[in-house]
Amino acid sequence: MSHIFNESQYRALLISYLEANPTRGVRKKLAAAAKCQASYLSQVLNGTVHLTPDQAFEIARFMNLTQSETEFFMTLVQHERAASKSLREYYAKKLSTIKSEQQPLHKKLGADKELEEKRERYYSGWYNSAIHILLSIPEYNSVDTVSVKLQLPPALVQESFLLLEELALIERGPDGWKTVEFDLHIPSNSPLIVAHHLNWRMFAGAKIQEKNSENLHYTAVHSLSKKDSKVLHDKIVDFIRSTRSVVEISKEEELVAISIDYLRFPTLAG
Repeated sequence: MSHIFNESQYRALLISYLEANPTRGVRKKLAAAAKCQASYLSQVLNGTVHLTPDQAFEIARFMNLTQSETEFFMTLVQHERAASKSLREYYAKKLSTIKSEQQPLHKKLGADKELEEKRERYYSGWYNSAIHILLSIPEYNSVDTVSVKLQLPPALVQESFLLLEELALIERGPDGWKTVEFDLHIPSNSPLIVAHHLNWRMFAGAKIQEKNSENLHYTAVHSLSKKDSKVLHDKIVDFIRSTRSVVEISKEEELVAISIDYLRFPTLAG
């Protein structure tokens, strides 16, 4: 039943199965496998009640589904049974993952290549990540408001919006655009991280010349003991960690960028 991964509702899958197997008594056998009355199964098909996870598992066995098909069918049931929005979103993501795992290899490679190209575009300039995070602040929810705030051409902002939407980082709602995912999920050793660092340091370099008292720039070169060098290093790491704990619970009201460098020159050999 390879078509199972195209279904979005478990009831539709059951109906398709019954239509493909019109032999008399199949519905009763399906109900018997689920350990329920045929009348109850009819209510399930009509949308009045849901299958329980146990019933869904037994039906999957009766239909001779593979392990991956069974997992998908069971997740469909759990998705429709979920009472809260967050739980439905959880199962929706799981369904998407299972579907992607069933794609032919050439389609997977194509999708991976397309995603990588979009990520490269994201890190092609500082403004994409700035717009991405700025849209988490309610008052900046349109091309015009973002364009004015970041002093960027509207056409460039519109292009960035399209890219961020394709990456499922932002979405358009009744109140305008907003951030829905903060993390782009790339490996820490990705070369794109280097581009990200360079983009913001070049931006910061340009801002130094503006001499804006609201911005903070600090550069110092020191000679000190190896012990104290490590002390400074550890203090900076602790500070970075503390910023994360503050940001996680902070209300989105202002956009800021923090770039920190700690450079240690290697000791001469010999």
